[in-house]
Amino acid sequence: MKQGIMEILKDIFASAGYRITDSCQYDLIAEKNDSKTYIKFTTRPEYDGIINFADQIQGQKGLLIVTDEVSDDMYHYALEHGIMIWDRNELAFQIGKAVLCDIEDKNADIDFVQEPVNGNISASTSTMQINASSGGSRSENAEIHIQKIPQKNNRMSQEGEQLVSDISTAYMNQKNTSESRENLKLRALSVNTSKEHALAVAKPHIGNIEKTVLKFVPFWKYTYMLSVEKRYKSKIIDISGDGDGCLNAINGNNEPLSVYQVNDQIPVPDTSYKLESPIIKQDEAYRQLIKMIIDEHTKDVRFDNTIGEAIISEHKRFRPGPDDIELNMEMIYVPIWEFKGRRNSIEINAYNGEVLNNPVGDDVEFM
Repeated sequence: MKQGIMEILKDIFASAGYRITDSCQYDLIAEKNDSKTYIKFTTRPEYDGIINFADQIQGQKGLLIVTDEVSDDMYHYALEHGIMIWDRNELAFQIGKAVLCDIEDKNADIDFVQEPVNGNISASTSTMQINASSGGSRSENAEIHIQKIPQKNNRMSQEGEQLVSDISTAYMNQKNTSESRENLKLRALSVNTSKEHALAVAKPHIGNIEKTVLKFVPFWKYTYMLSVEKRYKSKIIDISGDGDGCLNAINGNNEPLSVYQVNDQIPVPDTSYKLESPIIKQDEAYRQLIKMIIDEHTKDVRFDNTIGEAIISEHKRFRPGPDDIELNMEMIYVPIWEFKGRRNSIEINAYNGEVLNNPVGDDVEFM
């Protein structure tokens, strides 16, 4: 359930003009106009957890997404520590609003709820229906009915306990009605950022988009380790280290891309895509990486010796050799969304949703 809600939250914030990035410490970070909102997901909030969250963000904006019941005391306690809460009711409302805006092709606004609703709210039922057929546009085939969620003393009734899960499923089904996926047999990273999400990020940068393509770009994923001792007179110089990264197999740029899982085949959206061919072969990439590692771990050491009243200084440079380095490499493909406007282009990593500062090809004109 969490992964589905995370994808929906990305779409909600992206449609409101936010730049979304995944986070290990939190779950998501939403950024807009130099202001960041740190988003954390939990099924059941605790007072200690709210304090820890507040300590982590240090006075910045924090949003806690909760799928369980939240008491008035918990709301006010969180607000006192600068943390906003979206409970089931508010999350359902935000999802429903995002669906409506998506159908009407409008940009959504984010409403941060600062206080819980006091008192009883009466309504007959809580429903949300999305009916979409594969033939025809979503605007013609999508129908949504949203009513208030019945509450008592600001707690969810049994009828509302499955609401978020049902809406999440309906929302994702509606999104995927026009997405016929195929499996691409390729050693590659998965497409975690949808076209709609990437498009919402790209439009503020380049305006009208004339062409969209999903590219699979080859990278040499590598890990290395070295440990060697160099001797000089009575001194022993330790040279050790390890690291990883991805070397672009087209233009040779070394990218600090964190890769958690590489798949042997991946589902791809039903959109135009192309498979880029590597230019830098394995032996050339190996030589380039070995040189980079040697340069990074070369040490300049100064030795001072006292002879009588004179101090004699020596400078020596110690470099690891290629045989000292254990280097492992494999070629993987990274999915990249490329959006072209009239005058410039923008590329977005479809694996982690980041806007790329360096073009992945050798013929791309960036903004």
